[in-house]
Amino acid sequence: MAITVTFSIQKGGCAKTTTAGIVSYILSQQHRVLACDLDSQGNLTELLMQTDIYDFHGRTILEAMQERNAAPYIHKVTDTLHLLTADDLLATFSS
Repeated sequence: MAITVTFSIQKGGCAKTTTAGIVSYILSQQHRVLACDLDSQGNLTELLMQTDIYDFHGRTILEAMQERNAAPYIHKVTDTLHLLTADDLLATFSS
């Protein structure tokens, strides 16, 4: 059974990304976790992957949503923590 946890509020600078990253990491100590970076700044991507967001250009959640298939765009952080990365092109997505 899957459980979805989201962190969302319009106000910037209130620790959403930090909280999401820490909670994802802690939960991954006992469960399999897929974190999804839905912020075009890609801060969760940089936090968890410890690399520049542009290293994932063309392999992000944007392409996953456009193709309606996330599987090819999931990146391994650890054995139990995976991430759908984001970069600034996410801001171009329209549903």
